[in-house]
Amino acid sequence: MSDPFQRMVLLPGMGATSAMYGPPWRELDGLRLVDWPLYGGERTIAELARRIVDGHGLVADDLPAGSSLGGMVSLEIAALVGAPRVVLIGSAEHPKEVQSFFRLVAPLAKVTPMGMAQVLALSSSGEPGRQFASADKEFLRAMCLAISSWEPPDYPGEVVRVHGAKDAIIACPKDAHVIPKAGHLVAQTHGEATIAVIREALGGVEAGGGA
Repeated sequence: MSDPFQRMVLLPGMGATSAMYGPPWRELDGLRLVDWPLYGGERTIAELARRIVDGHGLVADDLPAGSSLGGMVSLEIAALVGAPRVVLIGSAEHPKEVQSFFRLVAPLAKVTPMGMAQVLALSSSGEPGRQFASADKEFLRAMCLAISSWEPPDYPGEVVRVHGAKDAIIACPKDAHVIPKAGHLVAQTHGEATIAVIREALGGVEAGGGA
């Protein structure tokens, strides 16, 4: 049985980079960590997904996965390329699942040129906060609006959801594989546990036969 991480294409959260995935992730053979491209005026999650598919040559054999916004984009990617499975990590299948933070920020983004990076940085600290603060303001503004108006694709494949029990941004869904005590940054703060849950959910094993 193959290891699912050998086919995984993993996207970061909004305002983050692939640096959010530390050593447990970087030790996985075949895992592709993808950063957001330079902002090119994309206004919808589907447009961003198409940009990534085209830029990285993604196909149906790939396993799209991502954290937060990255998971939403991954769902669009899976629908675009016909991937049979997708992994959402602390992410949403529908904008109604996103909590009040984004619902409050999105209308503000329509009427003010304020730095959205600074707004987002207030919700975090340390390295996540620094990543937010250095992110492209226009990209953040556009994606806040995109989330609030997102119409998810009609995706027929398997959706594997991994979620922190204490996520304050996207409430833990009933159908998720739950990681206790973890919050929205579950992939960053509980990397090893997240990896183990994904591997078990997808039925994969490591090359040496370990679970």
